[in-house]
Amino acid sequence: MEAQHEVLPALRPRAPRECGAESDTNVQVDKNTQTSPQNDETNQKVSPPIETTLKTEDQRDEEQDQQRRSKNLLIFGVMEEEREDTDLLVMHLAMRELGVYVSREDIEHTHRVGWPSSCKQKPRAIMVKFTNCHTRRMVFNNKRKLKGSRLMVREDLTAHRVGLVRQAIARYGQGKVWTSEGTVFWIDKKWVMGQATWQLP
Repeated sequence: MEAQHEVLPALRPRAPRECGAESDTNVQVDKNTQTSPQNDETNQKVSPPIETTLKTEDQRDEEQDQQRRSKNLLIFGVMEEEREDTDLLVMHLAMRELGVYVSREDIEHTHRVGWPSSCKQKPRAIMVKFTNCHTRRMVFNNKRKLKGSRLMVREDLTAHRVGLVRQAIARYGQGKVWTSEGTVFWIDKKWVMGQATWQLP
């Protein structure tokens, strides 16, 4: 009897990354899905465990949620004003504090996050959705210029990734954790850099 040969499907080309899209695209093959010689005549594959399927779906949904936020930034510390124009506030802050020119055409929309507070010293954050990745990246990359002031610029992360940031800070320390394009990075005690989007190692 001639030996049977498995034909591997052709690899599909990777789709172009969107702004803020995840860079971790490794896919693990479940051993249960491989066809063994003993049951080859059935020509059927065993479905992966339900827990694995649910986790994969949760990860996919979370990644899509993060990609929808890929052009967003949160700006903290901007004092609230009556009848304020948050677009103008963002434009003026970007030029005055960051040295980045932001036009009306670069902004899709802006708004304050949450309900108004009676405490004027704790203004609500401003959510900014940019129309392009370049302007968003320029603003975010210059956030270090705000060090020492009450102003902060952060990425718009999913609730899951906010929790991941908190876990990383608890483990590695406040000054050794940061995010970029939705990915959480850290430096451990041995000065080795790590990154994650779903869970810490």
